[in-house]
Amino acid sequence: MAALVDALAVPEKATQRLAADLLQRVTPAARAATIDRLRIAMGSGDSTWRWGAAYALGRLGLAEPAMIAPLLEALGDRDGDRRWAAAQLLGVCARAHGDLVIAALLTAVDDQEPARRKMVLYTLRDVAPTNGDVCRAALRGLADTSVGVRFAALAALIRLEPIPAEACALVLTLARDDPDDGLRRAALCALGDVGRGVSAAESVIAAAEASDEPLLRRAGSIARRRLGG
Repeated sequence: MAALVDALAVPEKATQRLAADLLQRVTPAARAATIDRLRIAMGSGDSTWRWGAAYALGRLGLAEPAMIAPLLEALGDRDGDRRWAAAQLLGVCARAHGDLVIAALLTAVDDQEPARRKMVLYTLRDVAPTNGDVCRAALRGLADTSVGVRFAALAALIRLEPIPAEACALVLTLARDDPDDGLRRAALCALGDVGRGVSAAESVIAAAEASDEPLLRRAGSIARRRLGG
């Protein structure tokens, strides 16, 4: 058991996953000692080990407040698989400690690391779509300097309950003016969610449907289907 916990400090994802999987098979008599050792590892000075320990605790079915910090840290990891695994585990933690998770995420929404800002918005979208602070964070994120963060903010915006009244005008601006082609098309698709009954949105969608550009026509078609829904 101790060797498996130590193996969680190895940078290779495959090794970490295997160690976490094998820790699920420790005997009931060793479970308490395993959990104690993992909790100690979460306080390590090694960020790889902190993440590995939090991941392993999650695989053991635990959702503890002490896991929030290393999981939040992992949202900025260079590895996408780790970022999404951390987001998923934060969602699990939110079911038991919602206020703590949401507060930690909202604190990190203006983090210096764009990858973390992006993942924070995706996670908030999933754990707190009715929260007013989450709504404001998503609206701010539409103007972020990072295109990845703007994508995340757009994805969060259309899942809010309710969608804010100012959403349509902001999404229209993205669809017309964003410097990234992909984000302009994504915003066009999102007009189908936020633009019902708005003549300017209808006009932009109709123009896209008539475009000579296949990708733009496809985005217009998606928006039209969403409007109908």
